[in-house]
Amino acid sequence: MKRIGFAGMSFAVALAFLLPVLFAAPAAGADSKGGLDGKMVFEKKCGVCHRLSLTTNRREWKPEWREIVDRMARKRDGWISADEAAAIVDYLGSEYGKD
Repeated sequence: MKRIGFAGMSFAVALAFLLPVLFAAPAAGADSKGGLDGKMVFEKKCGVCHRLSLTTNRREWKPEWREIVDRMARKRDGWISADEAAAIVDYLGSEYGKD
């Protein structure tokens, strides 16, 4: 029978405690309700290609924001998922929508 040294045992104990925490943590960009945080996703995804003020200085109706976000999402296949696009549109529509 092979003996596990102290370092191996420490790693196993640490792993046993960390795995449940890692799997229970919400995904990056998730809000407390389990959905995506539109502002965080907007900053993370849109900020890669644009100054955020390019968008935040505008006011558009929600359908117009959807069209813009969909157009941008098509430029880089797989960069923005459908859920992320919906969260961005909801955020932009509520914060930067026309009244």
